[in-house]
Amino acid sequence: MPVGGLTEKNIEMLVEPGYNELNLSGQNGDVRIKGYNSDKITARVSYKAKRAGAHIDLMKLGNKYYLKYEPDDFEVVMIDAYVPERAFSVIKLDGINAQMDCSTMAATEIAISNVNGNTRLAGIAAGNIKAEGGGGRFIASNITADSATLENVNGVMEADELDVSILHLTNYNGPLSLLMSNYARHAEYQWNIETGNAKLSMNLPTLPDLGYHIKAHAAMSEIRLGLTGLQFLIHEPSLVEARSVQFDSVARKVKMTVETSNGPLVIN
Repeated sequence: MPVGGLTEKNIEMLVEPGYNELNLSGQNGDVRIKGYNSDKITARVSYKAKRAGAHIDLMKLGNKYYLKYEPDDFEVVMIDAYVPERAFSVIKLDGINAQMDCSTMAATEIAISNVNGNTRLAGIAAGNIKAEGGGGRFIASNITADSATLENVNGVMEADELDVSILHLTNYNGPLSLLMSNYARHAEYQWNIETGNAKLSMNLPTLPDLGYHIKAHAAMSEIRLGLTGLQFLIHEPSLVEARSVQFDSVARKVKMTVETSNGPLVIN
């Protein structure tokens, strides 16, 4: 039925056991995908078509589940879906001019792209995660992965509790903040963190079984490194390399390269 100029379509589809892929995309509206304990996709798709007879539906082709429509035939495609949280090996989610909210999902591979809108990821787990946002606030919380690339452009980026072994965390033309309370899943971490034209701030834990090797560069600003138990190898206003005194003997090692320009770099 039309709601505020939009037509709503409720969809339910059983997901069969085995290798599966999920591909959902929306435009000019909200895209909310939440994992839950079930074997069915339950979705409400709200849309506004540009022409009579434009078709949109959830389809299954082999082991691939996807929302099928021609983007040029629709002004708006909004998705509010609950999906089985562990039924898919590959998950791909896309949005254009959208508010993207994805939570409580696990897969081997997860790829998320959102252009011109806010992006929120929470409770996501995968072997590999790639998420790109732009033109809005990017929030990533409680992410676990073997490797992850999280990128944002022209917006604030906030991240907390990223238990990721190999991490690339990047924000261009906006501030980036990172909060960690523990590193629990891996023995070794290799992180590259970068922002441009804004402040980069990090709050990291100091624990008996945790050691850091940090290389930090602030191209046109100063670095403030407040972690305890570090030995400085290089200690200049805009270039710092420091290593935990007990680095060789600890159970968990974090090697971190951090860089910013035109803004302070603060690590506490």
